[in-house]
Amino acid sequence: MASDSDEPGYWQPATGLETAVTLLPFVLFSILYTLEALAYATGTPELPYSWQSFYRHLSVYLVALTGLGIGWVRRFPRWSLGYVGLVLIYTWWLHGLVLRGFTLFGHPVNRWDWLVWTALLAVALVATLITRSLSSLVDLAKSIWHDWSRLSFILYGALSWLALGIILDTGPWTDPVAILPQVFCAALFFVLGVLPFLHLTFAWQRGLALQGAFNLAFLSYVAIAVIVSGRADVDWPILAYWFLFLLLPGLLGLIRRSYGITGLTQ
Repeated sequence: MASDSDEPGYWQPATGLETAVTLLPFVLFSILYTLEALAYATGTPELPYSWQSFYRHLSVYLVALTGLGIGWVRRFPRWSLGYVGLVLIYTWWLHGLVLRGFTLFGHPVNRWDWLVWTALLAVALVATLITRSLSSLVDLAKSIWHDWSRLSFILYGALSWLALGIILDTGPWTDPVAILPQVFCAALFFVLGVLPFLHLTFAWQRGLALQGAFNLAFLSYVAIAVIVSGRADVDWPILAYWFLFLLLPGLLGLIRRSYGITGLTQ
């Protein structure tokens, strides 16, 4: 997995605009969760579960859907991969969310269930009508086959959002004093982890950089808990599972090598 020396990286370091567009969803959900952690720190614990918070989540979801749609039309360039992961995990979260007092066009909605997937299907339909084919999905599959770090970035976009949500949900009940620095530091590492993905040459470098950023985010979470309270209540099996999950795309590189495919194409 770490022997790509015979495969020159086929992408150039990202431009400033591409970097900004790639970072956008990570910055937005990092700010969202940091604001909710701040609500606990300032003594207003009801804020993270208010309608105001829910609508902020929906705003980030709409941004992610827009990025996914544009990326689909443009055949999933690397900047769009984080949007793919974020939309999938966000839709899954909304699918199981219980709503009380929410109305849609005047009708009460207690659970969205399968209805929330219609937004994703609508984006897929519009993008397919614009491109007049499913070739973008084929291009995405081919690009992942030739460069497994792209799948790593899709998973990174999903798991970093999910990890911040879990830190926020568990932190106030175990250590409310530490929750703000924990969420802020973890979010910072998740955002910074995007940069090496856009600038490193080889797939194994990009994959390990994403893994490293994810691990640093959780290490900061544990370290702050230990400093503040002298203990760290961490679900280590879940952390180990995610650690292995982020490494799984590297198996594609090994499989591809077993077929004798070494060249990378745009």
